[in-house]
Amino acid sequence: MRAVIYTRVSSDSAGRGRSVSEQEADCREICDREGWDVAEVLTDNDIGASRHSVKDRPAYRRLSEVLAKGDVLVMWEASRAQRDMKAYVELRDLCAERGVFWSYSGRLYDPSRGDDRFSTGLDALLAEKEAEQTRERVLRAKRSAALAGRPLTSLSYGYRRVINMRTGATEGWVHDESEAPIVREMCDRVLDAESLWAIARDFTDREIPAPSNQRNAWGSWHPQTMRTMILRPAYAGLMVHKKKVVGKGNWEPIISEAEHQRIVAILTNPARITSRGHEPKHLLTGIATCGVCGGGVR
Repeated sequence: MRAVIYTRVSSDSAGRGRSVSEQEADCREICDREGWDVAEVLTDNDIGASRHSVKDRPAYRRLSEVLAKGDVLVMWEASRAQRDMKAYVELRDLCAERGVFWSYSGRLYDPSRGDDRFSTGLDALLAEKEAEQTRERVLRAKRSAALAGRPLTSLSYGYRRVINMRTGATEGWVHDESEAPIVREMCDRVLDAESLWAIARDFTDREIPAPSNQRNAWGSWHPQTMRTMILRPAYAGLMVHKKKVVGKGNWEPIISEAEHQRIVAILTNPARITSRGHEPKHLLTGIATCGVCGGGVR
């Protein structure tokens, strides 16, 4: 029998789950035991499978292209396929229509049989319930953090985390001694009406390390992502949840709320969007950059 292995993991920062490589090893052991020939291994790493997940699962989508009559689909457990009843029904019906067997948790199921459809359906319901409970725990934790003023967003450049040594959780942020002055300088220069392009060139010339999400292909500061960065309310000590300011955080601001409001007004002013001259005669004018100096190519 030809076997197709599918593995998936959403995230495992605490190390309590099974990595995709461990899942594959377990699935291969089952295939060896049953005498199934592994034809293909499909993997989606760091991708959820609940109805709330927004990431595409390219490997999972390929199952409809790969599975053929007489195959067996092998997984570590039912939740690797989905944590959503709608997705479960689609996969179950696909296997039933094509005459594909389904193996997980060391057991073999025939989705065309009523008893096996019932058993796999129960497992799918349990997987969906677990996903909903996990989501509710995360939402409760965020609500608790909001009430305590703890950060709800990813760490901002200019800060470093304060870690609770007992629980390992982030309790707050404090100024990073090397990065916070850079943020302060950037904000002061914007408030003094200096362009982000000029600030980015100056920071690059001074070899100030840019955050990983700020660098262009040559490691330089990028004006557009710099703009996104300094518009963050977090620098004024404001807490954001679902893109809305919900209160004050428990960390020390780098700029005042008044300065933040002025920066927002400056950087969102339509008058800043100006023409860059005549229409270019060549396709990459103003787009291509030099691989040596990083300057624009015309």
